[in-house]
Amino acid sequence: MGIRKNADDVAIALTNARRFHAANWTIRHTKAPAGLEEAPDPNAVFIGGSGGELAELLTYCWQRIAPGGRLVATFVTLENLATATAAMTALDAPWHATQLWAARTKPILAMHRFAAENPVWLVAATKEPS
Repeated sequence: MGIRKNADDVAIALTNARRFHAANWTIRHTKAPAGLEEAPDPNAVFIGGSGGELAELLTYCWQRIAPGGRLVATFVTLENLATATAAMTALDAPWHATQLWAARTKPILAMHRFAAENPVWLVAATKEPS
């Protein structure tokens, strides 16, 4: 199940689902964690935005995730990275972080150079099996 708070993001997700023939998937147009109450405990949670309620969202998702399940969250700001690692530490979740940094080619005269994109951090944790 996917949750998107913006209507444009819902439309993009539906287009992608059709494009990639995703049949076992649904989307809800709401702000997480709303809409998750009636869903079964997930095996995996992927967070790409929090609407300013990151610590609360991580806590809710970590408490709901099934034993052996995995939580992965992406961040582009240091503040959200710090909030996420503090929240996961407070939950006693065995988290680790990875920084991804990409560059794209750009023309310069008759040659090419790499121009750096902004870094992205992933924070991931796997819940111990019961």
